[in-house]
Amino acid sequence: MRQIRRPTLTVLYLTCLVTGCGGGSDSTGPSDDAPPPAPTVASVVVTPTTATFATLGETVQLSASARDASGNTISGKTFTWSSSSASVATVSSSGLVTAVANGSATITASADGINGTATITVQAPELYVTNMGDGSISVVDIGNGSVIATISVGTNPGLVGIIPSLNMAYVGDLGESNIHVINTTTREVVASIAISRPSGGGDVDVMNRKVFVLDLGNGSPGTNMHVIDASNNTETADVTIGSNLSDIRIDPAANRAYVTDFDEGLKVIDLANNSVLKTIAVANGPHGLAIDSDENIVYVTQVEGNTVSVIDVVTGSILDVISVGTVPQWVALNSSRTKAYVTNEGDGTVSVIDTSTRAVIATITVGTDPFFILIDPSAEIAYVSNSGSKTVSVIDIINDTVVNTISVGLQPIGLAINP
Repeated sequence: MRQIRRPTLTVLYLTCLVTGCGGGSDSTGPSDDAPPPAPTVASVVVTPTTATFATLGETVQLSASARDASGNTISGKTFTWSSSSASVATVSSSGLVTAVANGSATITASADGINGTATITVQAPELYVTNMGDGSISVVDIGNGSVIATISVGTNPGLVGIIPSLNMAYVGDLGESNIHVINTTTREVVASIAISRPSGGGDVDVMNRKVFVLDLGNGSPGTNMHVIDASNNTETADVTIGSNLSDIRIDPAANRAYVTDFDEGLKVIDLANNSVLKTIAVANGPHGLAIDSDENIVYVTQVEGNTVSVIDVVTGSILDVISVGTVPQWVALNSSRTKAYVTNEGDGTVSVIDTSTRAVIATITVGTDPFFILIDPSAEIAYVSNSGSKTVSVIDIINDTVVNTISVGLQPIGLAINP
């Protein structure tokens, strides 16, 4: 009988080396412990997506997150921040946005070449001050009272009016026969509208986008009212309405203009056809005026009489004559029409009149040669241009006290708020 030989241990060992023994894994194949591929950034989301500033210097912190194609947040990403207009709003490396000037800017956060954005709008109110003595406008941040820009304009810029819906300011000029147009976003002169003579008093009809100016200068009194269509910056009317014109104020609801004439008094103008409806005799150099349209009353300063006349424009009668300071120039009413404020150029004061009693209830000392006065009804603040001291006085009209004095250019005259 033949004997069967068993394989030796060496053969078995070699067989295991060649073919593999047991259930061991292939050391050269993929490992179950390898990390998954990094997620790809599909979008960047910035929060908040919009922000509006009402004060220059105000800040807001933005945040950004990276998302994959399924909208899942990807952690650990670093973002690069940028602003489309650093002159309007700046952004730090951490996403902190600071308001610099009025306008709009897009803030962008970037990661791996993917962008997310937020829209920033700066709508801080500004005060425009015309400086007749040096041909400039000082732009003042109302929030902190600082001059944030100076605009060169014309020869002797006078009164200024702003139409917010157009982002335009309109400036009369006592030294040349032009109305200057300023873009309030870029703060640049964008047009000059030629008229027949230099201009003195002026006002804007914000609702109907019209500008009204009275001519003045060239060695003779002004006689004409000029009407500008602000939508296309063209003069639509040049009408003779008086003999020595001074100031004009518009009552859009009644479609009327009220014009003071040094020689003739107060004129009521029908703006439907730019004609004089009536002339109410007012003595002693009528100049500045303010309208209480609810009561059909107009307050008129009289620079040669140191008085203010209270006039019923329906009957044409003078209801009262109120003694104020020396050489009263301009007058303005508070929002409730309970007080009238009168600048007295001759003694550096503002007289405060109680309109119910028609008596002076306070006298506020301001700068040298106070001229124009403008009231911001939203803040209960009055601004007074002091043409002799290169300043603007800021008055709290609740307490009738001066709360700030702002240094501006040479011989400040006109005032307007860019809301």
